[in-house]
Amino acid sequence: MERIQKTFDKYKGITIEQIIANHKELYEHLYERTGGFHKEFEQRVADTKWPEEKKDAFRRVINTIRSLEASFTEEDTNDLDVFVGAIDNLVNTNNRINNFKSKKLDIVALFNEIKRENNYLLIKNNFIMPDNLRGHFVHLYSIVKNIQSPNEFIVAYNFERSINQLIFGKRSDDDYIDLLNTYHNLPSVSKRKDLSFYTYTAVILNLITNELNELNPPLNLKEYKKVKKHIYQFEIRSESMRLDCSLLSFQSTDSISVLEEKLNQSPFVIGGIETPDDSLKTLKYINEAKLYICDRSKKEVEWVASIEQVYLSQEEIPTHTVFMNLQTVPSKGKQVWLKITNLSKLQTRMMLDHFVAVHGTIAKLPQQDVHLVFTSDTAKGKGKSMRNVTMEEEIVPNRNNEALSFNPNIILYGPPGTGKTYQVAFKSMEIIYHMKAEELEENDIDVKRHYKNFQQKGQIRFVTFHQSYSYEDFIEGLRSDGNTFVPKDGIFKQIVIDALYAGLPQSLNKLEYNERKVRVMEALDQNHKFDFRKADRFIMIIDEINRANISKVFGELITLLEEDKRLTSENETRVQLPYSGDTFVLPPNLYIIGTMNTADRSIALLDTALRRRFGFEEILPQPSLLSPIDDIDLPTLLHRINQRIEVLYSRNHMIGHAYFINVATVEELISTMENKIIPLLKEYFYDDWEKIGLVLGGIGKNEQDSYIIYQEQVDVPALFNRATAYTTLDFPPRFQVKTNITVEDIKGIYE
Repeated sequence: MERIQKTFDKYKGITIEQIIANHKELYEHLYERTGGFHKEFEQRVADTKWPEEKKDAFRRVINTIRSLEASFTEEDTNDLDVFVGAIDNLVNTNNRINNFKSKKLDIVALFNEIKRENNYLLIKNNFIMPDNLRGHFVHLYSIVKNIQSPNEFIVAYNFERSINQLIFGKRSDDDYIDLLNTYHNLPSVSKRKDLSFYTYTAVILNLITNELNELNPPLNLKEYKKVKKHIYQFEIRSESMRLDCSLLSFQSTDSISVLEEKLNQSPFVIGGIETPDDSLKTLKYINEAKLYICDRSKKEVEWVASIEQVYLSQEEIPTHTVFMNLQTVPSKGKQVWLKITNLSKLQTRMMLDHFVAVHGTIAKLPQQDVHLVFTSDTAKGKGKSMRNVTMEEEIVPNRNNEALSFNPNIILYGPPGTGKTYQVAFKSMEIIYHMKAEELEENDIDVKRHYKNFQQKGQIRFVTFHQSYSYEDFIEGLRSDGNTFVPKDGIFKQIVIDALYAGLPQSLNKLEYNERKVRVMEALDQNHKFDFRKADRFIMIIDEINRANISKVFGELITLLEEDKRLTSENETRVQLPYSGDTFVLPPNLYIIGTMNTADRSIALLDTALRRRFGFEEILPQPSLLSPIDDIDLPTLLHRINQRIEVLYSRNHMIGHAYFINVATVEELISTMENKIIPLLKEYFYDDWEKIGLVLGGIGKNEQDSYIIYQEQVDVPALFNRATAYTTLDFPPRFQVKTNITVEDIKGIYE
């Protein structure tokens, strides 16, 4: 990682004068190309295919923005709505701009305020607008000010802001203020100062990319992630990208056999296949690489080939070569040709989640193309050492990252044993720190320990739903105090009160709960102002959320769950609770995470109204988290079992990796199969032993066969010695689980 930082440091503080002096030809080339994108606003409007009425509305708004005398009036409301609804199509900075409509705020007053005020933070912090829009206001502000005064204000593109932070460092609490400071100090070197600045940052990216491409060995996965973290959309904006990565292709069993046969007859084969456009910037650097081949039917990577050369045009291919079309299904990618020399079978199969895609995610890669991937040698979450970060030195949440947002209501669902409860801890830390999971790992945050610490502090509360759980347990109910029945707050109401209290100005954490509640209720009843922008975030975790009677437990909360119904939102909704009469509203700094086991047949489906208000994230088994045991390929074992369950029963009833995560020996594996997996399969298939046998690799004719399940032969004459008219065919087959399961029996599941 040090060599990446050295590359960044080389360009610290570089000025536009230095760039023009040392890289004039590159600067002029990029200036011309950048000008094609950053045209004058009037020209951008003229180039659209919009109706003339819409174009005229845009022109009127632009003229009023630039006018020194004119201000916007109520008659301009429709024009302003048209402007904010489509301006991002011209600027491409943040599509949330289209939410700044007149139905959500006073758009006329906002635009007039933007025209007058040169400090955008004053408007952001004081103008009345939905809190969920404040983080995106900088984009609208910067566009309007760039139209008004292009030599004083630059559009707040995330790329320019990231380059500015990289070159000049963090100088304030707001990266757009830092960007403006750099822009104000930029000398005028052309007619359009803003275009010069866009070119300036583009040249810096080009220089850094060229330096990175010279590194030997090329960028590995960790280094690539670091570059992407510091340079916004690096993988998209860079024209070339030399990486220490491999290739991944999806092929049928027949196609693999044909390739193997051709390589037995020729020293190499030229395989034609298409690839996404973004991959070309890396493929042009690849001379030697591994090509991992995934069997399309099994979804397992079982073969690896050697690539000696990648040809981007057919003219480069040597004559008299053996060709093979690897493109079995047409795609929209670019044609490339791979020089394949060696094909061998992996000793241990690899699962797809063992790979990290350079572009996109592994699960969503089109199977007809060849893709760039990194391989991960260490199982996720296992054996990773964490620096002992104390609560006092923990990473400060990055609330300024408007590109990252979290659904306030999510449910993690999946089969048993997939680690849903474990994933809750990571999701909670992502929300509290406002970071993605990989950033938490980069910052060496011990997720488990910090999760427990936040539970102790009360920012995270945990509850498990069950059939007897009620509204009185969750929200509030009447409880006896010895003399009479009085309202008592449930666990959810308590965390709501604490989250609301965190949004009050000058809140004191030392107060007891009842004192905090009194202050919150007074603030709600008197319509005091709440500010949640820097407030602590609270998380309510509901395990097994679908086990309870949802409508009964949630009550009026179902209405309040929606994001736009929360306090300070555009459609803020308050209700009066039935027992206490308290005013109740959900704050925006409260997040609800539920877990749901999809294999439990004893529970009803989620209420439709509740389902609409939650986001759902599927948690599937991850076989790559497992390691082989002696001669047994444990990841493939689990993967093959789940493939069969999905075909014979359903995707919701697969078996999670947690069943095997702590298995270290063959004896433990056999015990797990006997005491956990087989009983679970019996429950799934209602003792349909033929299907259970199919899942476990087949059914033997007797106990000596190498199968876990075998059919027991009934000796009819011995068992029914007087019923001589019956034969074996008159009785249903009897199936048994082998008493002494062997390694060969288990390997037979996947071999």
